[in-house]
Amino acid sequence: MNNARDAILAQLAQANPQLPQSTAQTPLPGLARLADTDATPTDRLTAALERIGATWELTDSPVSARLLLATALQADNVTRVLTWDEAHLPSPGLLDTLNVLGIETMIPDLRAAPLRLRPQDLDSRGDLLQAAAGVEVGVVAAEVGFADTGALAVRGGAGRPLLSAFLPRRVVVLLPVSQIFPSVSRWLARKNPLRNDAVLTFLSGPSQSLDLELIRAAGIHGPRLVHVVLIGGSA
Repeated sequence: MNNARDAILAQLAQANPQLPQSTAQTPLPGLARLADTDATPTDRLTAALERIGATWELTDSPVSARLLLATALQADNVTRVLTWDEAHLPSPGLLDTLNVLGIETMIPDLRAAPLRLRPQDLDSRGDLLQAAAGVEVGVVAAEVGFADTGALAVRGGAGRPLLSAFLPRRVVVLLPVSQIFPSVSRWLARKNPLRNDAVLTFLSGPSQSLDLELIRAAGIHGPRLVHVVLIGGSA
């Protein structure tokens, strides 16, 4: 079967010499070895984030994280962000600081809609989605980060709309370093994340897709840029 396939492909190549050669697929990033005990969890996570194309910054406290983020957004002339209720962000006072700087904070929580929608409720829902689609930056928090892959567990729910994590082109994720685990299996061994009150999803760096010619494109099905702000110093 393979010989017949090779013969057909060879005939096609001879008949169409101008056809482009297939592009080798970029290999997936490797996992960090759990045996690397000399590296701290923070070091291993940041190395994994770089492998999957995310950027990061390390701050020593929630206060410094708040000032760093507010200053960076203002410098980039950001005027609106999608975010969560402040109770779910590990940086108290962040939303008030952004509002003082003239940065509007929007919490696109569709769960707040009534269970039985009226025609006018549908219009309000559509207006909310349209307004959220025009916001370029999201600010959310991760429940946990995994040092071997760089993946971040993001829990949606009341006051934590997942739209803020996956709709904007740029997403900032706040993560306390105390919430870095070596791997998903280690986390599951200690935690029971499968609660009924929320949806748990994973953010693994910028969205990346390959088309039929294996040409990579970023940001097609999710954020184009993911920036992680680690809070609390080294772990």
